[in-house]
Amino acid sequence: MPKRAIASPRLVDFGPLPGPLAGLFDAAVASFEGAAGIPVERIEPADIFRAGNPSKDWFVLCSLEHVHRFGWEFCDANYDRFSPLFQGVVDFARATPLDEYMVTRRRRFEYVRELDLLLGDDVVLLTPTNCRSWITVEGNDPESGGPGDDADAFNTDPQNITGHPAISVPAGVTPDGVPFGLEITAPRFRDGMALTAAAAWEHANPWPMAAPGYEPFPSAN
Repeated sequence: MPKRAIASPRLVDFGPLPGPLAGLFDAAVASFEGAAGIPVERIEPADIFRAGNPSKDWFVLCSLEHVHRFGWEFCDANYDRFSPLFQGVVDFARATPLDEYMVTRRRRFEYVRELDLLLGDDVVLLTPTNCRSWITVEGNDPESGGPGDDADAFNTDPQNITGHPAISVPAGVTPDGVPFGLEITAPRFRDGMALTAAAAWEHANPWPMAAPGYEPFPSAN
């Protein structure tokens, strides 16, 4: 079990959370403190990563590495068959210089160091899993009409760069009827700490076996 927890509305300073999500996050943090029996310290996103923007850097890395895995010949031959989202990935990779990719790869080590120093051996970091109330089934932001998976939409990208274990637990429902998640990030190689913290949350906040308005499947027994 962690000895301490810290909480931030975002991992990268993209501005404040939408009002409904901020309220849900505040309630989740208070509930976690009671469920885990450990103090929770509030910090600002700017206090986490100072070397750069890991969410944007993650897109640089995953775009070029996805396209490299498929190969340019395959991507060019099948471009029209790709979804608009992956077409954007291919276009971005094509426009990104190799030097930028290499600088980004080196910067990831700074992100690892910063999060290692923040968490130490016994601290977990609490954030919302998603920083938008909802997106359309087509993947667009309902307010702007633009892509709903921009770098500022999630708190899940930096862990993909640093390798820190993270788990998302159900923590309520937004006014739009979309589930809200609390993300728990633990020190590197301390997967068990993330799972233990999530188990303490589940014990205090058991989630239903079916979505609101639906009935659970009948028991096989």
